[in-house]
Formats: sequence, C-alpha cells, structure tokens
Amino acid sequence: MNNRIQQLRINKGLSQNEIAHILGITTRAYQNYEYGTNDPQAKTLIQLSDLYNVTIDYLIGRDDKYSINENLPDDEVKMLNAYRKCSQAGKQYLINKAEVIAFEEKAEKQTATAEKEELLA
Repeated sequence: MNNRIQQLRINKGLSQNEIAHILGITTRAYQNYEYGTNDPQAKTLIQLSDLYNVTIDYLIGRDDKYSINENLPDDEVKMLNAYRKCSQAGKQYLINKAEVIAFEEKAEKQTATAEKEELLA
C-alpha cells in the first residue's frame, strides 16, 4: 500500500506535507503511511480514495484496477465526487438542477434549429 499512496501523491504533484494537511493529520503520520510503518485508519483510507479517485481495494493492494472511474472524463469524475459528498437532499438538488439545465439546453438547440430552417426556407 505504501508504494501506491506514494506514487499517487507524486502523480498528483503534491508533497507529503500538503497531503497531511488535506487529511488533517501530521506530516509524520502521513510519512509513516508511505514508509509502511503504520497503516491508515478507515477514515483516512476513505479520504485518500476520494482524493486520488481510486478504490480502497486499490489503495490496500487487493485490486490492481486503478479506479472505478477510469473511463470517465475528468469533469464527470469531479461531478461524481462532488455528488458523493452531498447529503441525500443535496444529491436530489443536483439531479434536479442537471435535469433543468439539460432541458433548457435541448430547448435552446431546438429553437436555434427552427430559426435556421426558417432562414433557409
């Protein structure tokens, strides 16, 4: 596990101190995870999983599949991660808002197409 979290941190371009700050732990505690001296608690594993967008099974070495979101574009991964952090009411709000935006964009596209057809007629 220690090699994986170290590589993920390096790939993200962050220092041990920055990751420790994000996790709300001391730099030494985080270093102990990377050095294999200590194992992170469940809460920390969840935070690392969310931060690096990987499964906990990947972090602890039970699975070599890097991420459950490997095939999603970055903006969709960001949206999914934000969604997962919301309360049930927040999740419903996001769904409703996305549906409204999609509806409005579809209506705008239909209006533009109709106006174009009128100009060509």
